[in-house]
Amino acid sequence: MRRKSYRLMIAIAAIITVLTSMSAVAFAAWSVSSAAGNGGSGAGSVPPGSTPTASVANRDVTVSWPPVTVPGHGPASSYRVTRFNGAGVVQTITNNCTGQITGLSCTEVGVPPGQWRYAVAPRYAGWDGADGPMSSAVSVNAPALTLTGSTNLTAVPGTLNGNVASYLPGQSLVFRLDDPTGGQVLTGSATPNSIPAGGGATVQVTVPLSVANGSHTLFAVGSGGEVTGSSFTVAAPAPSPASLSFVNAGNGGDLGRISTNDRVEITFTGNTIAVASLCSTWSGNNSNQSISGAAVTIANGGAGNDVLTVAACSGAFKLGSVNLGHPDFVTANSAATATIAWTASQQRLTLTFTTNPTNVQKLKGSDVVNGLYTPDPAITGASGRLITGTAASDGSKF
Repeated sequence: MRRKSYRLMIAIAAIITVLTSMSAVAFAAWSVSSAAGNGGSGAGSVPPGSTPTASVANRDVTVSWPPVTVPGHGPASSYRVTRFNGAGVVQTITNNCTGQITGLSCTEVGVPPGQWRYAVAPRYAGWDGADGPMSSAVSVNAPALTLTGSTNLTAVPGTLNGNVASYLPGQSLVFRLDDPTGGQVLTGSATPNSIPAGGGATVQVTVPLSVANGSHTLFAVGSGGEVTGSSFTVAAPAPSPASLSFVNAGNGGDLGRISTNDRVEITFTGNTIAVASLCSTWSGNNSNQSISGAAVTIANGGAGNDVLTVAACSGAFKLGSVNLGHPDFVTANSAATATIAWTASQQRLTLTFTTNPTNVQKLKGSDVVNGLYTPDPAITGASGRLITGTAASDGSKF
């Protein structure tokens, strides 16, 4: 009897080995009664998993599947979930979907960007079934920064508006210029300040005056290490003086002498002048402006050239200085009054003498005048750029 029971046990083990090599994993249970010589056995198979479905919410993927029933025994006790890339290579699955799952769904949180498919394998009584068919592919988007509105700034400081999407929640953002690790940190904000579960926020970033004209990239750097960028350009030219003229009013016989109605004309180019940077009470860069009774001082140069300056706009007019190109316009420091007019269409500033300067004298006809205008460095263009350069006179004389 014992020999027959032993042979029966060997036969059952062989059957189990064959069954476990089949696609539906087999399992068996058996027992032997040594006293009565009676043996009993039972065998079944764990089917492969059913086809799961997968859905994406921001960077989380929820995987769900129908239950699997082992014929003649009952439902599977748990399931194993596997993620695959587009080439069918197994990936390391993260949190919530690892190990054996007793329910019929799980949510993998913080899934990396890419296209993924999932498969499920059931377990019953310690036996594992094979992976079932894969789910349809789902896409998890990479973090993105999208700039809305104009991305071509014609004035600085300027503002960029946009939104971020597909960031892992809970992060705060820092904005950097041109380099995501070492670039200049720009003043900006995200609303909400902490990235919510949906992964998105609106952003607003200030591009400062120091940013040069040209193409740039704005990077939104998450506190969790995620980063993405978007391009913009700055095209904010600086103004500069283009010409300086000394204009004789034609009072007859006074060429070379500064007198009533003679003019100093300065023309600008490069960018529209912000008129408030000349006089704080002026407004409207495309409108004409004027001031009466401006105080004019001509400082006698002695060995150097005479230099003209003005005081207007409550003494805060930002003209700069005009080197008159010769030391002999006046014999000593001189005073006069003038009107100051701004002609917007020509970007021209005109100073017209309304009184004769004191201590004035006349130049010789052969005297050469090489004047030079140096603007006040606080003059700005509508672009926000500070004025650059100087302008030499065109050889004209008062």
